[in-house]
Amino acid sequence: MLRTSNNPAPITPVRPTRTRVAATIAGLLVGVLAALSITTPAQAATASWTQHQGTSYPTIYQTNWLYYGNAFTAPTTPPGAVITTVYYRWIFMEIPPPLRIYTVYLCAGPNGTQCLAVSPNLSTQSWSATTTAFAGFPANTTFQYVVGIGAPTTYVLTPPKHSSSYELTVTYTY
Repeated sequence: MLRTSNNPAPITPVRPTRTRVAATIAGLLVGVLAALSITTPAQAATASWTQHQGTSYPTIYQTNWLYYGNAFTAPTTPPGAVITTVYYRWIFMEIPPPLRIYTVYLCAGPNGTQCLAVSPNLSTQSWSATTTAFAGFPANTTFQYVVGIGAPTTYVLTPPKHSSSYELTVTYTY
């Protein structure tokens, strides 16, 4: 036998191309999934509480005065829960006096410390909408409606204007 070299070159096993590609893809997928599981925040849960008051209170007896309604007290909510939206709806039994509008505020906190006007600039005896004005407030915030009728002069309403109902739905995350 004839030899061409004294030291044969070592043979390095070579993986087939398909095996290398599959191993690379698998490694990338494991890395991406690991990164996502670390950086993806937990999803916040959403819940809500609703209250309805079918009441003639507060009654508006004269113009240019504000009358406070009954408080909407939240049920027990999870610690750290915060409001995202508030749906409100109010209804009066009668239309307002000629050329006047109901002035309605939705107030958060005791005795209306932070209020939002929730009446349109038109004569109507009911209104509803959703607001984000209270977003970030604690979900157990107490709310209260404050109502009145503005006029150039103060006068007694005959007959007084009675409320019919108030509704509130507070949506929150925790």
